[in-house]
Order: sequence, then structure tokens, then C-alpha cells
Amino acid sequence: TSNPNAVPNSLRWGLNNRIHGMTSTAGGKIEAVLWNRQHSNGQLPAVQARGRDFSIDPRTGYMELESGGAQFGMAFDCWGNKFESTNNAPIEMIMIEDRYLARNPFLAAPSPRVRIWVDGETVYPTSPPEPWRVIRTEMRVSDSFSGPVEGGGTPSGYFTAACGLTIYQGNAWPEAYRNSALVCEPAGHRIHRMRLEPDGIGFTAHRTEVKREFVASDEIWFRPIQLANAPDGTLYVADMYREIIEHPDAVPPSAKKYLDLTRGNDRGRIYRIVPDGFQQPPPPRLGALSTTELVALLAHPNGWHRTTASRLLFERHDPAAIEPLRKLATESPVPLGRMHALYALEGMGALDAALILARLEDDHPRIREHAVRLAEGVLADSPQVRNRLCAMAGDEDPRVRNQVALTVGNIPGPQATSTLAAIGVHDAADRWVRLAILSSSLDRAGSLLSAMATERQWRTTSAGRQLLEELANQAGRQNRRDQVAEVLRVLADLPEGEHGLAKQIVHGLTEGLKRSGGKLPTELGTAGKAKEILADMVAQAIRVASDTSQPVAARVEAIHSLALAPYQDAAHILVDQLDGRQPQQVQSAAVATLGQFQNQQVGPLIVAARSGFSRQVPPGAHAALFG
Repeated sequence: TSNPNAVPNSLRWGLNNRIHGMTSTAGGKIEAVLWNRQHSNGQLPAVQARGRDFSIDPRTGYMELESGGAQFGMAFDCWGNKFESTNNAPIEMIMIEDRYLARNPFLAAPSPRVRIWVDGETVYPTSPPEPWRVIRTEMRVSDSFSGPVEGGGTPSGYFTAACGLTIYQGNAWPEAYRNSALVCEPAGHRIHRMRLEPDGIGFTAHRTEVKREFVASDEIWFRPIQLANAPDGTLYVADMYREIIEHPDAVPPSAKKYLDLTRGNDRGRIYRIVPDGFQQPPPPRLGALSTTELVALLAHPNGWHRTTASRLLFERHDPAAIEPLRKLATESPVPLGRMHALYALEGMGALDAALILARLEDDHPRIREHAVRLAEGVLADSPQVRNRLCAMAGDEDPRVRNQVALTVGNIPGPQATSTLAAIGVHDAADRWVRLAILSSSLDRAGSLLSAMATERQWRTTSAGRQLLEELANQAGRQNRRDQVAEVLRVLADLPEGEHGLAKQIVHGLTEGLKRSGGKLPTELGTAGKAKEILADMVAQAIRVASDTSQPVAARVEAIHSLALAPYQDAAHILVDQLDGRQPQQVQSAAVATLGQFQNQQVGPLIVAARSGFSRQVPPGAHAALFG
């Protein structure tokens, strides 16, 4: 609560009948308190949400962590894709759900939040920069006031307070505006609009207005901070309308003396953006509609109607909705209506395997994608659904194949492993599909590698080699003897002409075993080809580590590789690198590598070399001695 710019925000109703929110950059614990039907307070377990978002089950109040972690502004598009905004990043996309990453504790995953804005950082204000901003920029450039030097040292013309991201889903604007991404920039008195274009399983965002902004004001008190799709199909804008929008700590004390940072705290405006000739429809009163009428609104052209009807159906939990929902999910000519009907049925506990099976063969790829995701609720009890999912590895749509890779990770056995292998061979060039496969590799990494390695032409591609190395690493990290044995078998079968691939697989396996504490000599001592490759890698590392003519980065990498060597072969080389004449990066790498050996001589060696350390003790020294 110390930073008013970094508090939970952007509560949104999700397709999965949960309330989704952001924690911003402050993180910390979030608690939900229920007021139950007996009017007694019941406190639920807190979640530690730093760096992630959260969602709430509206019926129980229980929270789950979600992928995210941006600052202010979360939006779902009409198909449930999730986007966020941070002060200097107008739009980012969430590429994978946290629950898929969490199921594989051995997976070191990248951030699921990816900046998709591709048109550079220039924006086009119509107002001059506020004088105090000019002063602050000059002070930051001269290093007399802390803070980032943005825009190459200019006070405006770039994003510095992007927030309130919203995807327009209304039906009042012209069709070309539908699914536009809009983001506020209150520090620059403008609203920016972007066009979303498919890019693999994600999107890229492109500026729509040329050298101008969708909304811009000359009035420096214009502070748009939040947007909302409106019941009438237009767009609302919340204007905070204050003289100063910055956190007090971001204003130099010399300027703060002449500013009233609270001026305007009794004001604020709401605007509505409408097209020319707009005719205001009667305000909808969805709460007064019957359950059957609400079901019909799930196919409405205005996103507000679809979302509100979904929420009301979930709240009512009326069994009379089930048959109309099944009919809508099966027969609606509107794909969005079919999708919303599926999720509404799931929210009522009435989504069965038969309906999911039918939608897995839907003509629309987005319906198939969501049917794959919803199938996770019936996998345990429906072999028909499992079989159908495993047959979808060759679906023509990349997003469907990606979701299949995520979902079949919940299915044990060789059938699902073969499905993952087929998707990997087809889509390994996409890093997010690779991540989906790795998230599904728990207890089957070696078997997956073995299945994919049979594709001779594919395994020689750069994407194929990378995925095989990553799977070998997973096999080592998971340290299951049967899966490590699968990797060693593949190595033994590789032809001599693929020594480079064999070396990558050995590198992945040994690095993984090192992480898991697996005993390399035990695993590799009887594996002829792996043992030979490992010996070559160690010999090369010894040569590079001790060669002072090599770049420091190459020597550091080689020193880390010496952890793969027997202690007696590596110790003398590593001790030599502790000499005070060596670069500190080299010393630190040597200490860290020594610390990985379980040998009682390591401590005395490091202590004996301490006089040769550079002025700063290598960061890994204490950990190696006392860890």
C-alpha cells in the first residue's frame, strides 16, 4: 500500500466464470473475505501474488494465481486472449497460463508476458510538455535527480504512463474498429489505438492512426486512466482530471514546492466516444430478462451483452438454462455464441463429454481450441475425449495444436506422448509451443525425446536440435532413471555424422543431472557414446578455461562446464583460475564450479586461495564454503 500506483486493479469477468485481477508491481499477499449467507465473516487463505495476477471463484472466494504481473490495465479479447499494460509498455500478451507451468516444477520458464507492440516508441501529443517535466528530465540527464532517462532525454513523445488497456468489443463503431486495442496515456493527455494481427499463436499490435493519436487533448488536465466497453456498444473513458498524475516521489523537490499535488482530487469526468450519427438505444436491463432471454444474448454482437449475460447466468444457476444452452452450443450460427454457451454450461456443472466431443470437430478453429481446454474437465472419465484429443495433433490451426499440447500433458501414457511428439515435430520453431510441450514433459521427457528423435530430417533442424536438448535437460532435472536411460539409448543410436546433435543432447542431459544432483559418472559411466562425448566436452573445457587469450565469456562458460568433469581432473584447473591476476568473472565462475563438487578438499582449496582474490570476494565463495 506504500505506492498508490501499484495496487490490485482491473477486475474482469473471465470466460471461465472467475473474476480476474492484477496485483500491479507491488505484489504481496492478497486475502479474500467472504460474507456468507449467515452473515458471518470467514477469512480464506491468502495467496502470495508477487509477479503474477489472480482470479477469484465468485461462489467460494478462493483465489488462484494467474500468469501476468503487469502494472495497470488488463483486458480480454472476445476469444478470451489476455492482454495487459505497464507504464512504458502499452500492450503485452499473456502467452501461457500459470497452471500449465506450475504442474512441472522442473521447468525454468520465461515470463509468460510478452510485449507485442511493434511500431517503436514514438507517440504524438498535441500539448507541449509541462514545465516541471522539462525540469525533471534535465535533472535526470545530469544525474541530479534519480529516475529513468526516457525518450533519449526528452520530456515527452513516448509512453511513460500507459494504463487501462481495453479491447473494443462493441457494435456501435464501424466494423474496422472492432477488436482494436486502446490504451490510455494520462501523462501525455491521449489515448492510443492499435490493430491486433495474428502472429503464430500470439499477436502483434500496430499503430492505427498515422502520426497522430486516436484521442489527444491540448488540456494538460486531461488524464484518461481507464476505458470500458459500454452497454450501448460505444466506449467509456474515465478521465481522472488532475493537474499532476505522478507519484509524489517522481516529482523533484525543487518543482514540488511550486505544485499542489492534490489539486483536482475533487474532480473527474466520464466521456463516451460515439461515431457520427450515433442513435442512443434504450438502456438495457438484463437483470429483468428471463433465463431463456439471457441465453440468447450470449450470441449478441455487443461484447457487453455477452459478458453480462454470462455473469447473470452464473449467478442465477437456473437449471432451466441447461437445455437452451445446449441448443445454443450446438446450433448457433454465431461462433462466439457457441463458445459462451460451452462456458456457461461448465459454470453450471452441466458440460458433458458428448457435447465437448461434438465441438472438438467444430468448423471454427477458436471453438475447437476452447473445446480442447474445456475437455480437461472430463478427461479422467471419457476415453472417447482422450482419443479424440490425441488425434488432433494434426489440426490445421496452430493455436489448436498448441492447446492440445497443453491439455494432453494431463493425460499419462504413450498415446499422449506420441501426440506431443507429433506436435513438436510440426511446431518446434515456435518457442511457445516448445514451452507447452516442455510443460507437459513431466515423467516422460526421455520418452518424448526418443519419439521425436526418430524423425531424421527434423532432428537436424535448429528448432529440432533445440527442443531435443531441452527435453534432455528435463530428463536430467527430473532425474528418473527410466527417462535418462531413454536419452542414453537415443545417443547410442545416433549415426556418427550427427555428432553435433549428440553433443547438444549430452550437454542438456548433464546440465539437467547437475541441477537435480544426479550422479553423472553413475548415469554415463556405462553409456559408451555419451561417455565419449562427455570426455570430449571436458577436454575442450579444460583447454578454453586455462587459455588467457580466449574471451572472458568463453572462459567463464568453459569453467562452468568443468562441473561435468571428475573432481580430480578439474580441481587443479579451477584452482589456477582463482589467482588474483584472473578477471573477477573467471574467479567467480571457478568458485561456483568448485562449490558444485561434493568433495571435502573444496573448502581448504578456496581458503588457501583467498589471498589471491581480487578486492571483492567472488560472490560464490561463501556459498561454496558454507552452503
